[in-house]
Amino acid sequence: MDAKTISLRVSAQEAATIRRLAKALGLTQSDVLKQGIVALQNQLQEERSSYELGVDLFGRYGSGRTDTSVRRRTLYKEAVRAKRARR
Repeated sequence: MDAKTISLRVSAQEAATIRRLAKALGLTQSDVLKQGIVALQNQLQEERSSYELGVDLFGRYGSGRTDTSVRRRTLYKEAVRAKRARR
């Protein structure tokens, strides 16, 4: 692992919280911060948009046509005309 050193300025309260967590978990302060970064990254990955959640379902069922959103007016007119023609 190519480790990089970074400096982080925190308030006295934040530093105390990091020390308490490290002591309670039996970790170093660096490890507490690393785990916090990983946890935040995982949380952000879980917060996907509605589109991302349903992308595999969109367009999966129905007519099988890929142009229905673009040609919706034309398709609607054709459906109405066909219905009228059956009368």
